[in-house]
Amino acid sequence: SLNNPTEHWTVEIPDDGNESHQIRYQAPEGQTEDVEIYVRKNDTWVQADTELMGIYHLFTVEGTEAEIAVCVYAKNITDDLIYIIPAAVVVLAVVILLIRKGRKKRRAKKEVADEEKEE
Repeated sequence: SLNNPTEHWTVEIPDDGNESHQIRYQAPEGQTEDVEIYVRKNDTWVQADTELMGIYHLFTVEGTEAEIAVCVYAKNITDDLIYIIPAAVVVLAVVILLIRKGRKKRRAKKEVADEEKEE
């Protein structure tokens, strides 16, 4: 829904005879997710149907003038926790295995050295 828009503007397009016009919008920092674009139609804000073309959000407006509002939502770190936590567990497990393997090699070398001293 349209709460606290990040950007709000009115666009005037020269009359070129076309009934609709495609607008290309680039969000701050090229953000492609969590971006909602609204167009005012008959005093009501309607969320625009958008498609991505690279970092641009494409949408269509009718006529030669359009009032547009954009909501760009900051990405929350908790959204990424579903990926970060399992990755951290895997990295930790690999580190633990490498440490154990290194200790076993050192023990084996020490045992061989001890046996050579006894001879």
